[in-house]
Amino acid sequence: MAQTHGGVNPEVTAAVAGAVDGHSCLVALGGGADSAVLLAAASEVDAPSLRAVFVDHHLDSTRALIGAAKAVARTVEVPIRVLDAPVQPGANLEARARRARYRAMEDIMSDDDVGLTGHTMDDQAETVLMRLAAGAGTSGLGGIPPSRGQWRRPLLPFSKAMLRHLADALVLPYVDDAANVDDRFTRSRIRTSVMPVLSDALGPATQEGFARSASLLRTDDEMLEALAAGITVRTVGDRILIPTAPLITADPSVATRVCRRALRVLLDGHSGGFTDVAAILDTAATGTTSQLTDGLVSAAEGAFVVVGPPRTNRPSTPPSKPMAVGGHFAWLDTTYSVTVHDHIPPLVQGGRFTLLDAGSLGEEPVVRGVEPGDTLEIEVGSTPVSELLRVHGIPPGLRPVSPVVAVGAKIAAVLGVRTAAWAKPRGMGACIVIEREVAT
Repeated sequence: MAQTHGGVNPEVTAAVAGAVDGHSCLVALGGGADSAVLLAAASEVDAPSLRAVFVDHHLDSTRALIGAAKAVARTVEVPIRVLDAPVQPGANLEARARRARYRAMEDIMSDDDVGLTGHTMDDQAETVLMRLAAGAGTSGLGGIPPSRGQWRRPLLPFSKAMLRHLADALVLPYVDDAANVDDRFTRSRIRTSVMPVLSDALGPATQEGFARSASLLRTDDEMLEALAAGITVRTVGDRILIPTAPLITADPSVATRVCRRALRVLLDGHSGGFTDVAAILDTAATGTTSQLTDGLVSAAEGAFVVVGPPRTNRPSTPPSKPMAVGGHFAWLDTTYSVTVHDHIPPLVQGGRFTLLDAGSLGEEPVVRGVEPGDTLEIEVGSTPVSELLRVHGIPPGLRPVSPVVAVGAKIAAVLGVRTAAWAKPRGMGACIVIEREVAT
């Protein structure tokens, strides 16, 4: 257990305690005053375990901060781990380093951990101003979220000046990051040249005003994101299928968010640029194929706009594989979990889930692609699987590689589409749930 340091501002400690909320805790320690105070406050709250992490990008600025980070951790008596995440100098260095930093830390976090970062009110104001200049909408102008996934940012209500004063009062051995005043970086130029001018012209509460605007816009954005989540997109291999009709009829503020959700899956969390979103919407409206970021394309296929790498040939069908209850299986680039329940579970509606009656699967079921002549028994008669996929808008090139569950020569289900009448759960007895896992 970490040693209580004592003397941290009660408001700061309360904010950190609310973020930790009894979880095991990882603090991103950068060697500066903000994260030093964050670690000191975290050492005073109730957490099952607490550890600090410094991510070394092998840059001049990060090498200079390692010693300070280790000294702060020793002072507060919290164990620290240094992670290697090299980043080569070049374009978009800040963004590349940030992505590498989060990846490195998340690799060592458990599902029960929360991660804390030392983002402040000043960081929030700078972020909003940068995104305003870039022409961002409400998603961007909402700024740095107080929480996202496992990450919490409890210092957003506090200024850097206040935290620096507190770090000095606690005699924490922090150092200043030279990159903070390096005018090669946009954020540094805003911090040293723009924000002081705005504060002089508009008053000392300017940063607080930016932060308050970000909070208001974030509330609006959350409502629009909830509406966008109502338009279901499908992942098939390395491509995302967006239904064309709702993309055209939805309000543009909702439709753009649907496009960005698809791009985040394909671009490692990055939601693409304005031109990418505009190109996807143009494909939906006109049917034209458009070139996007990183070699991706958007193309009209059946009832969908398909976003992903360009296809010259359809993907090859993987070999059939057993469907083991309690395990996982991969199909193309998608992973599915297979679980058994003693009753029909209440599930979120949508194409991620396929339910089967466990008692009806006499032989060991397998997962395979669609073969010529495959049919699915329905309540009256049967229907060709290829026709079922066509009705559900699956493009022709993807129908043969759509996964089905087969028991002998019979098709029990087309995953995410429909279950055969004979294989449907009966309301009593064990129920098998096949869930398509999605990235978060």
